[in-house]
Amino acid sequence: MLLPNIKSLLTLCLLPVLYVQGKRVRKSMPHLPEATGPEGKTSLTHLETKKILLLGESTIAGIGVKTHQEGIAGQLAQGLAEQLHYNIDWKVIAKSGFTTKKVTQRLVPQISPDPLDLIVIGLGGNDTFTLNTRWSRDIKDLIYQLRLIQPACPLLFINLPPVGEFPALPSIMRFCLDNHMDMLRAQLINIVQKETDCYFISDKITLKEWSTKFGLEKKVELYFSDGIHPDKLTYQIWGQSVAEFICKEKLN
Repeated sequence: MLLPNIKSLLTLCLLPVLYVQGKRVRKSMPHLPEATGPEGKTSLTHLETKKILLLGESTIAGIGVKTHQEGIAGQLAQGLAEQLHYNIDWKVIAKSGFTTKKVTQRLVPQISPDPLDLIVIGLGGNDTFTLNTRWSRDIKDLIYQLRLIQPACPLLFINLPPVGEFPALPSIMRFCLDNHMDMLRAQLINIVQKETDCYFISDKITLKEWSTKFGLEKKVELYFSDGIHPDKLTYQIWGQSVAEFICKEKLN
């Protein structure tokens, strides 16, 4: 395995190639709308209700499916309701294309101070695509701003997206972006370890492992709506996986 500093040097040398390939990918990608219905309630007629907020970029915004019920919000809520025996009130505040800095500046102020039971955060894709070198600072600022509004609410950062397996990207881009995301993952692990009531599902998503675990065809394309964003199947698996983590860590 290449050392992190060698990987960073290789990425730096390949920046001109990344720039050209990035422009081509953007031109060829279809424009998919964000999912509709950013609020919902998963009710299984339980006596107690938990309130969760999902915050982040395109995966949280439900790019790739028509409604948030089909996206990670609805699938996570369904999984939590079934496993914890609570009704789940959920809300999505997310925007496709937003980096962590933009989420902090433009979406966090939209969060109500009314008490929440959990904030689920999905970021990392756009910070990877922009090769963000100030990720640690941006994450710390995000956590600080969230604490001002929701001081008693646990924060959960979900898995970073598997950019190294995006079929729409050329191999060089996948290599470089995957290396950069590994660095972001390591930084986020370090930050979360120093915070109270802050968690990170640091496991690296491997689609081959998902296929084996769930008995699916080992075709990467099955997991994507456009070669980059998840499809309904991916949101189902991802949402259920996040629900399992929450139950295991007893974040309820």
